[in-house]
Amino acid sequence: MSALIMIMVLTLVTVIIVEVGNRVRLPWPALMVLVGLAIAWVPGSHLGLPSNLVLPLLLPPLLYTAAERTSWQMFRRKWRSIVYFAMGLTLVTAFVVTGVSWLIYPGIGLPAALILGAAVAPPDPVAVEAVSRTMPFPRRILAVLQTEGLFNDAVALVLFEVALAALTTGHDISPRELLGDFLVGMVLATVVAFGLASVIRWIVRESESAAASAAATIVLPYAAYLAADAMNASGVLAVVIATLEYRRTESPDDVEERLVRSSFWEVAELILTGLAFGLIGEGFQNVLHDYGQAVWPMVWQGTLIAVTLLVTRAGYLFALMTWNKRKRALAAPKSAREVLIMTWGGMRGLLTLALVVSLPATIGPHDDYFPWRAKIIVASCMVLVVTLLFAGLTLPFVMRRVGLDSEGDQEHRQELELVKLAGHRAYLAVTQMPDLPEAVIERIDSLVEQMESGLLDRSIQQTLDEDLAARHAHRALLHDVHIVALGAAREAIIEARNSSPIDPFIVDRVLSRVDRQSSLYRRH
Repeated sequence: MSALIMIMVLTLVTVIIVEVGNRVRLPWPALMVLVGLAIAWVPGSHLGLPSNLVLPLLLPPLLYTAAERTSWQMFRRKWRSIVYFAMGLTLVTAFVVTGVSWLIYPGIGLPAALILGAAVAPPDPVAVEAVSRTMPFPRRILAVLQTEGLFNDAVALVLFEVALAALTTGHDISPRELLGDFLVGMVLATVVAFGLASVIRWIVRESESAAASAAATIVLPYAAYLAADAMNASGVLAVVIATLEYRRTESPDDVEERLVRSSFWEVAELILTGLAFGLIGEGFQNVLHDYGQAVWPMVWQGTLIAVTLLVTRAGYLFALMTWNKRKRALAAPKSAREVLIMTWGGMRGLLTLALVVSLPATIGPHDDYFPWRAKIIVASCMVLVVTLLFAGLTLPFVMRRVGLDSEGDQEHRQELELVKLAGHRAYLAVTQMPDLPEAVIERIDSLVEQMESGLLDRSIQQTLDEDLAARHAHRALLHDVHIVALGAAREAIIEARNSSPIDPFIVDRVLSRVDRQSSLYRRH
């Protein structure tokens, strides 16, 4: 089966799995684990993607879509979560798994053990988001998991790259060199990220085509990653920083570009996820072919690694909960129930897949055979089975048993607050329009109320038709009033993402609605 046909088949299977997951209310990333395992038993299913292309292909969009869900303001408010989760928990997990790997894999050596520890250490926020859509999930806890899921990728990748470099060159791992590489890479990545974000922002502002503008933003994560990597800097940080900076400077008038961009990345995320699971299935298939029945001891060793992840995460979160009860510095965990949910929510996903399948079959100065690649692949598969398949399918049951509230009321209050802010800005903008007839002035309050209803996900098209059908003498003017009101609302919402404590996820949800309304009015 050719690589192109295999990619098309994987894409189609992923689409079917997403639809099945939505219908039976099961998380589709967990179901994709079954697909990856099934591929291992299908003869002739080969993608043949070179290992050195895996990370440049999969990582930039993964990091871009994750960074889009947050903002600079969120990082300023949640820096403690970044330190304790993205850095502290990731490092502790990686080093504990490295130690356990050293014990259960005789002769593995520190670099190879650290490669495994770094690959399985970072949880995947996309996976837990997919799970959260199937049940009422506390947004406060989900936000912490999302924040963890951004910079833990950077920490894990630095460890992974240093360990891989040690294997490739045969040199020992130096903590001083590790820290120095990270700091230098961070500075260079920041320079690259801000420069590229400014260039792409200029292109988008000068372009008159929404499709061309969206295409420019598609280039951004890949350009940031490749440029930073060419400078031996952190491609991960470059993508995250470039995305955050681009989002900070986006214009309220980029309506069509945002809609096109959002649709593209949703599709791209599905395709790349299917490709990643196909690659891990192919890797497992090769292990089965080379080792036969000898693979089962590897399975038990991998299961022990997965259990180690859960125990380490639970212990770290419990210690953090005890400290948090005294200091109240973190949004979560605040109770043993939240520790349990956040332990279950530490699902590994696309980054673990990307790192593992990027490992070359030969390594070192003389291109020697890398014997630990098979064990690392099997261990990663078992980590996905335990932390994504098992945890993802049982999380709804665990949520019901612990009785944790969904906190939907708090989410709704933040949404109402944002809608009122946008409505107030729209009202001020409309009332400042010159030479408004009395009949239009009388309708301004109702127009703003209808716009607010649309932002709360009421029927947009119905509201549009009612407004445009009313008072035919002022039809064109009423249309202009709506355009001004929606423009002011978009401006207020984007400012809220950059400066208010409202969750960026809620901001983007409301912004998407006002963008859809704006798009409808622009077509009339």
